[in-house]
Amino acid sequence: MICACDAAGQAYLNVDSGGNWRITPPYQHLARTHRRVENLPIWQMNVEPEPQRLRRPPLGRSTSWRSAASLTAAVVLTLTVSDPRIAVAQSRSAGANLVITVLDPLGQPAADIPLLLENGPFQIPFVSEGYTDRSGRYRVRVPAGTYAVSAPVDFFPPTRITVPLNKAIEQTIRMEIGETIGTFSICVNCPEADAHIPSATIVEDFRKDREAAINEVVSGAEPEVGWEFFQPRAPDALRRLGDRAPVGTVVLEGHIAVDGQSRGLRVVSAADPVLAAAATVTLEATRWRPARVRGRPVEVPLRITLVYTRE
Repeated sequence: MICACDAAGQAYLNVDSGGNWRITPPYQHLARTHRRVENLPIWQMNVEPEPQRLRRPPLGRSTSWRSAASLTAAVVLTLTVSDPRIAVAQSRSAGANLVITVLDPLGQPAADIPLLLENGPFQIPFVSEGYTDRSGRYRVRVPAGTYAVSAPVDFFPPTRITVPLNKAIEQTIRMEIGETIGTFSICVNCPEADAHIPSATIVEDFRKDREAAINEVVSGAEPEVGWEFFQPRAPDALRRLGDRAPVGTVVLEGHIAVDGQSRGLRVVSAADPVLAAAATVTLEATRWRPARVRGRPVEVPLRITLVYTRE
């Protein structure tokens, strides 16, 4: 059994054989203040194991009453912060008001943006979800700490916000036009398979999704046929080489113009000049649905990786 005693040797706090804390007379009034924590299991009490406690010098009569009082305060403090329910309540009461303003890439307030706010490791878990209002603002009261802010929409930059204790914070997040990225594999000597024709229902579902995206505040660029059906093919000149065709990876960069054309293409890296030329031809022939901000087409960077293989 582990116990804590006052200067006169009177036990006021002990752990019974079941691992539960018990408060003994004349300290029953402590039970009213700390009734939430008196039955916590022993592993939550941060109390040293019995052998370590016994190796310490016992509290003798020569020890001043101040030492006993300090021990009492330390035990009570440890019990209080070990209860996560009490800790959460304390953190919220010591929090701050956070106001996040979201702007679209053109600098206008972005309404109805779904936001996810969650704090980092080594902090009491806190998560908040909500939407920005008409003025692009999202207001929430949070405990002090560091938070990651994200949104499941295109062009929203991952953001971290540090909230100090008892201080109102206003943070403006401007959405950024990001590059369109894709990686595709092309077999240079495989027989051309018949193109898969999806059902009319699937095609209609994807069409509705695209129309809904156009009406959003922002939407990214995509191939004209949609990412789900886009599969670049090797040019005929490369396919005619058959087993003699080179293989490897080509990375190209450029931008998607507001008219849906791939422009300014340049080869970043290529395993072979023949593959570099083939990749350039493929992307020049690709048509895109341009990215949009509030329905207005905007130019975006493009980075495509093509991996050429053989059977």
